[in-house]
Amino acid sequence: MPIYEFECDDCDRDTSVFTRSVSAPIGDPTCRHCGSVSLRRKISRVAVVRSRQDLYRDYDRLSAFDDAPSDDDYDGMDDDYFDDGYD
Repeated sequence: MPIYEFECDDCDRDTSVFTRSVSAPIGDPTCRHCGSVSLRRKISRVAVVRSRQDLYRDYDRLSAFDDAPSDDDYDGMDDDYFDDGYD
């Protein structure tokens, strides 16, 4: 079920329009917030289906960050900020 997203020129809010199929006409969409017909179609986000093998390959690339400092290495840094009077 395709979802088309529009941004309203009048209220600057987003409106989604659902259709039964890609070949189904969208018609004249209206803003569900203010009722305006002055809408601009947005480029929607898409999801990419990937194989498990591709995901494992990405996890292997993340191992390059194993030597990066952990969050614990930065404990107390914000305390120095407040101790110096920058609050």
